[in-house]
Amino acid sequence: MLPAMLVAITGGQTFRYAWALALGQTAAASVVAKLSSNLLQGSWFRRGVLPPVLAGGAAALTLLLIDPKLAGLRSLPKVCIDALAFVAVLFSILRCFFASSLQEVVERLPGRNILTKVLRL
Repeated sequence: MLPAMLVAITGGQTFRYAWALALGQTAAASVVAKLSSNLLQGSWFRRGVLPPVLAGGAAALTLLLIDPKLAGLRSLPKVCIDALAFVAVLFSILRCFFASSLQEVVERLPGRNILTKVLRL
């Protein structure tokens, strides 16, 4: 939180605040992962970190690629299209390349029967 608070106190813009918040949370998560890695299962990074990082990165890259084509839209339709594209790419990658990890997460969720059918797990 410190990087984000520093940006907010110094009058930084929303964009800078969001990036400071994301980077601060990434740094904190990295420290916690390193300190607790000996307590986690042996393949914790490959099973718990790699899938969401790769899928989220690909989904974010997709938004960067489609953003110029949506420049003329109003905010609400653009946000809806961005959200739909992000979720579609994210779940497609998780389903195609990390199905077992996705299934482990879905099994813990309410409505898992419906999600399992929709995602064809």
